[in-house]
Amino acid sequence: GGSWGVRAWYVPLRTAAAQAREMLVSAAAARLGVDAASLVARDGAVHHEASGRRLAFGELARDASLLPVPSSPKLK
Repeated sequence: GGSWGVRAWYVPLRTAAAQAREMLVSAAAARLGVDAASLVARDGAVHHEASGRRLAFGELARDASLLPVPSSPKLK
């Protein structure tokens, strides 16, 4: 497949990443007791800019895995 692998799987991989991001943000929102819209996922963590709090993806992975997978996540 060579470089065709990236071309063929580009959209499915973007979708999977967006689903994971939304699930991690949802898990962080529940744990921090804030609205998910106030959170940003970057640099391996979910950040709440207003309070300066952050949770690493690893801290959220278990909680996120229990959430339903979004069917139409927002792609970056």
